[in-house]
Amino acid sequence: MSFDLKLESGDIKFSPEGELDTVTGFDKLKQDVIKILLTEVGENDYHPWYGSKLGQAVVGRATTFNITLRNVELAVTTSLENLAFLQNEQLQYQTVTPAEAISAINFVNVEREPLDPRQWNIRVSVFTKALTEISEDFSITL
Repeated sequence: MSFDLKLESGDIKFSPEGELDTVTGFDKLKQDVIKILLTEVGENDYHPWYGSKLGQAVVGRATTFNITLRNVELAVTTSLENLAFLQNEQLQYQTVTPAEAISAINFVNVEREPLDPRQWNIRVSVFTKALTEISEDFSITL
């Protein structure tokens, strides 16, 4: 089984005893999805290919709303595909449970917040290899 450090509001979470909390299973997959989408490509010096191009899809673009919307959807989908690839690569070195791995992307829904055009509301749904649907909603301001 793979694990990761549990994050809460972007910070590492500790147990009441002062131990590092870890996350596994479906919760790990949810955390991995959010982590890859909120990490800008190039932000991680050790893995410059890791992350998403959400910011690049919106900031500084003089395109129509529909093209921008499609670029955001493409950035999210590409990142999820990369995460699934990384999970398959990880299987060569350690066990990844079916609950922790993406089997297929169900849908990516992107909407611009009507009251704040800088904010994008994103809903992601994937199927795990445990044949369970996992969905996550989040908002980003670009």
